[in-house]
Amino acid sequence: MAFIIYSSNDSGAPTLNGQTGSLLTVLDAILVNGYGSKLPAGWTKPLPNTSSYGMYKMGAGSTASLFVYDAGSGSALGAEAIMTGWEVITSMDGGTVTGSSPFPAYNQVSVGFGGGALAGGVVLRKSTAPTANARTWLAFADSSSMYFFTKP
Repeated sequence: MAFIIYSSNDSGAPTLNGQTGSLLTVLDAILVNGYGSKLPAGWTKPLPNTSSYGMYKMGAGSTASLFVYDAGSGSALGAEAIMTGWEVITSMDGGTVTGSSPFPAYNQVSVGFGGGALAGGVVLRKSTAPTANARTWLAFADSSSMYFFTKP
């Protein structure tokens, strides 16, 4: 499957901002539901979002999943999100993830967190501040990969 290009400039595109949960809304639209005339990339959502936590499973028979904490870190609050990959996620209860083989491992990256579901997490900066101002974003996705860019 070829990449689909998604953009904040598309008709019907969801809004990304510095508020908690806005990235989950955008990823739900890109990966699972589609929006406007854009088809979804072909991922599934085996578990519903809980508060500021979300999980996406790659399509095409893959077991790999993406875990997203969309409430940021420290003083950044909703202006940042933290993401980790997992070989398998079996449950996600209030941000406590059960599964196997999270990646990247904490010792593989120079950023991230030292424990729990966010160990080795990659930080995505959504905005310069936790405000409701819309931010520009661009994504390239198919059923087994996604590249996501923001202009905070």
